Amino acid sequence: MNQQTIVFLGPQGSGKGTQLQLLKEFFEKSDPTRTVLHFEMGATFRGFSGEEGYSQGLVKATLAQGQIQPDFLATALFGRTMLEHFKGSEHLLMDGYPRTRLQAQDFNSALSFYNLPAPLVLHLNLDEAAALERLHTRAREDDTEEALKQRLAWYQAQVVPTLDYFRANPLYTVREVNSAQSIEQVHADIVNIITAQ
Repeated sequence: MNQQTIVFLGPQGSGKGTQLQLLKEFFEKSDPTRTVLHFEMGATFRGFSGEEGYSQGLVKATLAQGQIQPDFLATALFGRTMLEHFKGSEHLLMDGYPRTRLQAQDFNSALSFYNLPAPLVLHLNLDEAAALERLHTRAREDDTEEALKQRLAWYQAQVVPTLDYFRANPLYTVREVNSAQSIEQVHADIVNIITAQ
């Protein structure tokens, strides 16, 4: 299988992390000679907030309040992951980055620098009511009702326009996935999209 660059986008609760993990396992079985580099923005921020330092403390405090982190820091942490872990031939799976136009422009420069294949963007569609219902079933401490609604509003304001940017950019291929379906059906749809390319 050719090297893949795949970006998962969708509102909180749409199952991005679950589907990315299933796709990672699919790649490991179907293409065992090529490793997978998985970048998850949320987990990366949480890991960073557990380190020592002034910036880390600021991130920890703002995460606890459910606030969105700044673009420059998202790009810096993505860059650190690539510099420390990317060896050149891996499938690259992205969860939660790039999510804004500014992040997308920085991501474009990474694609060019590393000569990565044109990205496939998988947009996991889920309406707000279904997203909130799913999010109430998990137990992250920063998932207060107000924080959840704030993040979903931010998704509409920032990420949806970024999807439009991807759709208008010939470098990207955007595919819609109905994430209101079962986990198994969503995974099957994603595999069909990838194998049909």
